[in-house]
Amino acid sequence: MKGIYNQYKEFRLPNRRFKFNEYLDLLENLYQIPWLQINTEGFSAMGKPIYSIRMGTGKLRVMVWTQMHGNEPTGTAALFDWFNFIRSEHGAELRELLMRELTILFVPLVNPDGAEMFTRRNAQYIDINRDALQRQSPEAQLLIQLRNSFSPEWGFNMHDQDTHYSVGSTQLPATISFLAPTYNTAKDIDQRRAATINLISTLIPVVNSFQPGIVARYYDSWDARCFGDHFQAVGTNTLLVESGGYYNDNEKQTARFLNFLIYSVALQNLATGNFMQDGQPLYFSLPENGKNYFDYLIKNVSYTPMYGQKQKVDIAINRVEFEANGDFYSSTFIADLGDLSNQRAFETIDGTAMEVSVAGVFADTLDNISQIEALSRRNLYAQGISYIRVKNIEKADQRFVPDFTISDAASFRLPTLKPESYADLVFRKADTVELLFIGGKKIVL
Repeated sequence: MKGIYNQYKEFRLPNRRFKFNEYLDLLENLYQIPWLQINTEGFSAMGKPIYSIRMGTGKLRVMVWTQMHGNEPTGTAALFDWFNFIRSEHGAELRELLMRELTILFVPLVNPDGAEMFTRRNAQYIDINRDALQRQSPEAQLLIQLRNSFSPEWGFNMHDQDTHYSVGSTQLPATISFLAPTYNTAKDIDQRRAATINLISTLIPVVNSFQPGIVARYYDSWDARCFGDHFQAVGTNTLLVESGGYYNDNEKQTARFLNFLIYSVALQNLATGNFMQDGQPLYFSLPENGKNYFDYLIKNVSYTPMYGQKQKVDIAINRVEFEANGDFYSSTFIADLGDLSNQRAFETIDGTAMEVSVAGVFADTLDNISQIEALSRRNLYAQGISYIRVKNIEKADQRFVPDFTISDAASFRLPTLKPESYADLVFRKADTVELLFIGGKKIVL
């Protein structure tokens, strides 16, 4: 299936960060497909249109919505991959089945303002997925309206989760986490929730066929403000899919492929009615999410604290992404420091012969940012330098540039090597720089 998927993966979405205009370009290509009906259903807080895509004429109704959190785009990207597939010869048989048995309403981008800014919340700073009761945001109002008018028996609620979740206490990342939301505080299982559990239990082996053990169960708690819980309570069997991390995959392309599989298999099973009928033992055997993963873990490295003598510690590093001035950047975040012998990471590095310090500052102060291009990156890295000071730059212009961290000369202060701080780090072996972490990237010399 991965080989077929690669033929139809939407090449115009190479990573997780895309703008609303890029989304509109992809949507434009779907207008020419006669068996898809595209409608403008409403508008975001900033006036961006929110579209639906309708497919099929079958009796069973399914509603699929993605990206109600603007920085959770995996389900959206996978959906455009799936449309490329379903319109092809490879997808013809599945398409005919779905068209005959299902009526599907896709809402591919619930939060276009948040997507444009790559932030969780909408332009009103409201978390749409905590607005199912008050409905203060236009996006929440629209989701409620669509659910009430379309009356779906099934709902797919597609989200992204932190890449640092693990499958319980195991050594494996939670690349996909499922949940059959509860509908009350007692977490009762009625017929609708049991059906959702059965569908999930059909999907678990599908994901595990790619990589065993990377499926977890999302936290099971009742919150009436959340759309999954609310829809489950009012009569829609709701499947929550949370897309997490995988090895050497900052852009979540593995989870994207697995979302594509989930769309294909889940919709096929709903159309045929062919899914597990006693799925509760398998579903509840899934470990819940644990938050035990780091991006990098450097073990047994020498470290000299501000107070005390040199000692051996483990250092955990995470990449943190943010948006500034219309671009996306990452930073190196020291997630933890000390004895991390029972922790795990996507990449573990033996630091036994190394000593760590905060990266150094270039001796000269530059007149403008453009002068950075004349600097030799490799020579500065060999000296353990990543910070560059620039004269009289506006705060809005302070940013990460490729391979360096820059700041206004007057306000710059060298970061401290401590947990929960942002700092570029240098690892030396016998006074020779071996490894750097700059802007969340690992650089090996």
